[in-house]
Amino acid sequence: MPNYDYACSNCGHQEEIFQKMSDSVISHCPVCDQSTFVRKPGGGVGLQFKGSGFYITDYKKGDQPPAKGCSDCSCKD
Repeated sequence: MPNYDYACSNCGHQEEIFQKMSDSVISHCPVCDQSTFVRKPGGGVGLQFKGSGFYITDYKKGDQPPAKGCSDCSCKD
């Protein structure tokens, strides 16, 4: 579910609202209760990748084959 930015053209109130894409657009301002609350352009961000591991190059470490077994104990595959 994306975040949408809303702004009131009457009182200037701005708010970021988390809602489903299928939800209807909110038109009443929660501050002045006028029907001048509009959604700003932009689709919000529904998916964010943070950290490493999202690219194929993050998994590869040179030409080494994948390690087998644990490095802490004596078990071997």
